[in-house]
Amino acid sequence: MPMRMVRRAAAALGCALMGWGNAGQGGPPPERLETDLLVYCDVSASLSKQMVEQEPAIIFRFIRNDVLFRSGHFAIHIADRDVETEPAVYGTKPPVDFLDEKLKRDAELKQKENQLSQALKEYEKSHSARTRTCLVKAIRSAPRLFAETSNSKHRRLVIVSDMLEDCYAQGDPRTPDQLRARIARSLKDYPLAPLSGAPVTAVFISSAAEPMDLDVLRTVWTNTLEPAKAKFSIATIDTLVHNAAMAESQGK
Repeated sequence: MPMRMVRRAAAALGCALMGWGNAGQGGPPPERLETDLLVYCDVSASLSKQMVEQEPAIIFRFIRNDVLFRSGHFAIHIADRDVETEPAVYGTKPPVDFLDEKLKRDAELKQKENQLSQALKEYEKSHSARTRTCLVKAIRSAPRLFAETSNSKHRRLVIVSDMLEDCYAQGDPRTPDQLRARIARSLKDYPLAPLSGAPVTAVFISSAAEPMDLDVLRTVWTNTLEPAKAKFSIATIDTLVHNAAMAESQGK
């Protein structure tokens, strides 16, 4: 086995044993290991504390059920005014063929879900003023957070958010025109890097009494990400899981 592969295998084993990637624990940067699924966990003030507390369950429900992510490495980053450089949680979804393997995998993913819950609580304690939602800036960071060794065809970005851009603390946009204006201002300061056709999936959550219509969000963000060559989609977690089950039953 080439020495490079030996070093990579040793690093992967060491990170798994140490639980690398949990907030506050340090460790090597995420570029040292492959990342196939990159998840941004929106914790900005537009989302209630109760909604943020639900995000770990939503994220891991997605990881367990998504048919495009049958196996691979995932990194979950907290996204606020900036994206945390180190992932709050890093892990692997191994392929499974038998029931006992699936049960073991689900138990390991549940441990990762609990780690994310703890990381979010710690983040909230140390970041009481979360008045900005910088989604454009976060998406701009995606290419450098993906591992250089990952195949671009397998890269995927997932954002759990209400998708309301507000990087300059102007207040949540209430109309499509306001949302477009917020995004346009952010793009001037944070122009998007090419995403090479990587899918960007927004798992929609909201604390608003009247959230912005999903079709509006889909149109605005599709137009925003098109120049970066990203394929944007948005849906609730229930819809995504349902679609995954349908695709699985049809053998897609």
